[in-house]
Amino acid sequence: MSEPGRFNVLIVDDDPAVLAEYRFLLAKEGFKVFQAQNRADTLPYIEQFRLDKRKPPEDIAQILALAIVDQNLKDPDPRKYERDYSAAGGIPLITQLRAASPPTRILVCTAFKGTPADEGFAAARAGADAYLGKGDPALLLDRVRKELEFFESQYNRMINKSL
Repeated sequence: MSEPGRFNVLIVDDDPAVLAEYRFLLAKEGFKVFQAQNRADTLPYIEQFRLDKRKPPEDIAQILALAIVDQNLKDPDPRKYERDYSAAGGIPLITQLRAASPPTRILVCTAFKGTPADEGFAAARAGADAYLGKGDPALLLDRVRKELEFFESQYNRMINKSL
């Protein structure tokens, strides 16, 4: 894997303690870390890292390499989603991230142990690449490294195709 500082990682979680813990762990590893507490806070990052599918960026540091998304993300104003409260969760965000930047790896995290398989399947259908329970920093770092290795190989293939 390349130098960690070349990888942009976005953490999206409504729990400030989780944001602080993940940010500390990932920054300590050398990754460039961005954070958001809800979908609205995430939109500027989605736009910042939106890919032009006709011309891939020449530098891997211009792409959002990994997004870590809370499966049960709460919105500060649930009235926005009166018709479909499930739209306030992490699933719609996964879809937005995947559409804006297809090579971005998306890791969905949940605090609920023994989450029903349906939630994992919903995340996968929306475009998530991996699903992980919260609470084990070593496991998180291991999964992040694996996702970034895969991202880097995808990026290299994308660049080679465009040459």
